[in-house]
Amino acid sequence: MKKLSLRQRIGNYLTRANVGDASSWLTNIISRSTPASGANVTSDTSLKVSAVYACVKVISEAISSLPLMLYERVGEGKKPATGHYLFPLLHNAPNNYMTSFEWRECLMAQQLLRGNAYNLKRENGKGQIVELIPLNPANMEPELKNGKVLYKYTWEDLKETIIDLPDTE
Repeated sequence: MKKLSLRQRIGNYLTRANVGDASSWLTNIISRSTPASGANVTSDTSLKVSAVYACVKVISEAISSLPLMLYERVGEGKKPATGHYLFPLLHNAPNNYMTSFEWRECLMAQQLLRGNAYNLKRENGKGQIVELIPLNPANMEPELKNGKVLYKYTWEDLKETIIDLPDTE
């Protein structure tokens, strides 16, 4: 089968009358087994291209520079929830080695390059979140078991952790 360029694949899609299943046509447009150049393109290798690096940097910094406030409802209005235990975590520093700006910049870059971003939530004895630590999305593997999504994270030492999210009603 002849490999089509991205432009050709999009053109073929646009000329079709019936779109059908969105996931199948999107996969057909975007995916390809091997790039035409033969190079293996990953999020890490793509950052070596100055245009990719610059775009990720500009978008991540722009989103991170927006104010992140935690609000509480007051009657019909709202006010900053500066007394809430999560306020300093989200507004100032989510952990001991990152500012809120750096943390949000990291998460946005992960989202742009890998399509998702994850955090490890560390809690105190009361069940309150006291620290948010970004996890490498390349090491996270979501899987569906018995109709429930589980997340398997592989640490740098190759130990695995299964994260089971509580059911939400």
